[in-house]
Amino acid sequence: MSRALHEAFENCWQEMQNGVEMDACLSAYPLLAAQLKPLLESARHLGNATQPPLAAGALQRNKQHILAYASQLGSSSPKASLPGRTLRRAIIVIAILIFMVFSGNNLVGVSARALPGESLYPLKRSVEHVQLKFTSNQDQRILLEDEFSHRRLDETETLLTSGRIARVEFDGIVQQELPSGWLVNGIPVVVTGDTLLGFTITVGSGVEVVGQTQLDGSVIAERIDPHAEEVETGELSEEGDNH
Repeated sequence: MSRALHEAFENCWQEMQNGVEMDACLSAYPLLAAQLKPLLESARHLGNATQPPLAAGALQRNKQHILAYASQLGSSSPKASLPGRTLRRAIIVIAILIFMVFSGNNLVGVSARALPGESLYPLKRSVEHVQLKFTSNQDQRILLEDEFSHRRLDETETLLTSGRIARVEFDGIVQQELPSGWLVNGIPVVVTGDTLLGFTITVGSGVEVVGQTQLDGSVIAERIDPHAEEVETGELSEEGDNH
């Protein structure tokens, strides 16, 4: 039953992304409809910020169904070799579970203010991941990605301003070469001999930085990668400049 529910959920969600009504999708799975409906409702509301929030009763009912589904996932034999798609489905539904369970306790709202290194920060990132996963509208997805990108910069700047050390990741544009690295969206990024670079960085490059904030207001880079957009457009130079 668990495997059938996995496949039904994925098939229905894909059809709904293509414009098929939920009831039409559910009609193809009459024996699973009662379990599928709350999962699909939750996914739809997570993916569409324009829809009104679920009523309290529906939220509680959906939590119960998702908990039951997660229990099925957890009770599956660990020896069973799950295909990659099935494993991804399991991870996605568990992420929904996290969102739904904690939203009733307002932890999702509290986690929205969490910074890297704080206990609720993983929840914040999980919620973002689920929102992106279930946003089928491309324009809305781009807006969400841009919002989350700005959040990463704001988080990093807040840590630097408050003199806190934590592992961060953010993307931005290289604005200036510095004696010890680069200025990325106003943030001094220090490059060391241990920094992993796989391309030549120049002023104007779009980059993704992973590193650690420092008390002097800089970020020591663990890794600097080309921004995804530059990878897609092929606007890259070959092997890195280790500065």
